[in-house]
Amino acid sequence: MSMLDVFTLEKEFSPDEVNGLLVRTRKHDDVRGAYTYEFKTPRGKIFATAIKGKLQEIAYYSPSFFPWQRKKKLAFLLSAYAQGEWKNIHKNKAERFYHSADEQYYASISDKTRYFCFGTMLFHDEKFRAVT
Repeated sequence: MSMLDVFTLEKEFSPDEVNGLLVRTRKHDDVRGAYTYEFKTPRGKIFATAIKGKLQEIAYYSPSFFPWQRKKKLAFLLSAYAQGEWKNIHKNKAERFYHSADEQYYASISDKTRYFCFGTMLFHDEKFRAVT
């Protein structure tokens, strides 16, 4: 059994793939045609966002209060979602943002809110275009 469920971005996604309880499904606030599925799992929460059934973004909420446990989960997830190398392109007190070497994927890590998020840059750009 792996530390956390890992999924393949841009592939068909089914809520049945998640080892957890589906809490709710909702339309994404900023991206037309996108749906976000919220799951409660033994290790926290997972938020999966898909467009036309294809996974675009996956976010993990890690409630662990122990920094070494979060670091271990983060190392596992960065390795699992790596499409080659990650480039650290932005860092502030609350968040670190990475691009994959081919700039097709991103990782957003928030130590303050305990979220680890991975997604496609196409979805990221669409999401933030709607906000600005």
